Amino acid sequence: VDTTAPEIILNGEASITHEAGRAYEDANATWFDGVDGNGTLTGFGTLDGSRPGVYLWYYVYTDSSGNAADMAIRRIEVLDTSAPVIYLNGEASITHEAGMPYEDANATWSDTVDGNGTLTGDGQINVWGPGVYLIRFDYVDSSGNAATTVTREITVMDTAAPVIYLNGEASITHEGGMPYADANATWSDAVDGNGSLVGVGEVNHQIPGVYQLYFDHTDSSGNSAPTVIRGITVLDS
Repeated sequence: VDTTAPEIILNGEASITHEAGRAYEDANATWFDGVDGNGTLTGFGTLDGSRPGVYLWYYVYTDSSGNAADMAIRRIEVLDTSAPVIYLNGEASITHEAGMPYEDANATWSDTVDGNGTLTGDGQINVWGPGVYLIRFDYVDSSGNAATTVTREITVMDTAAPVIYLNGEASITHEGGMPYADANATWSDAVDGNGSLVGVGEVNHQIPGVYQLYFDHTDSSGNSAPTVIRGITVLDS
């Protein structure tokens, strides 16, 4: 008679860890029996490789005489130790014109367990103040793994020249002998704001002729407005 139960030997360790998100392939087991010989066993159980947790893989075998081997069990702990990855939408270093509204392209994150999503950066940009600003993007997955911080560098530059507006006409006539008072001009700049300008030049109201007043302005970033000229014709009528 055959009353001796077969024996199951695990291939590999009885307790292993497995990285979440990767396909799991078991090492299986082998059985040995005094009468039947030996063979390979495939385990059974439920294992979700995308969800961290502890799972059990079972191996059973009954020989041809009806003797059942002691069940062998492999313990599989699925761990998520992989950090998510952050991808910038757009370039990592950009320039932006001062005075214009800034809207960031943001970023996305991808994780083997959590999937993916959208990220809004952390940081402030003063579009009225030329300079270099940083926006940080961070993400921590549900298992506590932190992605490597990604930053976007925004250089706010003021390259737009101010604009000069004459008060009054660009070409006027003036009666000789009467004191001349110019209406002057104003300037406007996206960063600096606006202000008043006094023209450069002289008008001799006692001598008929054509005179010119020049209006110039350079903003705080060194951008010069196109010169604006007022022509004054002094007449003796």
